Amino acid sequence: GNPVSALVALVEFARPAIAKMRGTEPRPLPTVRAVLDDTIHNNDGRRVYARVTIERRADGLHARLTGAQGSNLLTSMELAHGLAICPEDQAERKAGETAVVQLLDWADHAGLLTEDLDLTT
Repeated sequence: GNPVSALVALVEFARPAIAKMRGTEPRPLPTVRAVLDDTIHNNDGRRVYARVTIERRADGLHARLTGAQGSNLLTSMELAHGLAICPEDQAERKAGETAVVQLLDWADHAGLLTEDLDLTT
């Protein structure tokens, strides 16, 4: 498949499976809630994992797309702090809405604080 699809599949499915095979409890990625600066489009009714950067502003956390979201654009994953989720039953998540963002293991989260984490998901 395309490199971004392969990486997202690794994060979402292989990572927890490997933990189980190792005999450890899979730990979900930490999440935050952030206001979207850009609209996330869902054109085919599947869950979308949009690559975003996170920025702290006076009114809270904001998520901005890393650029074009094509599955062949590996740079979008390299620049990402996390994956903003657009559920399969939504055609889009509009700019200004709040979305759940899964934080990526390898991303620099220096600006995020423990209290930013959404421990309910």
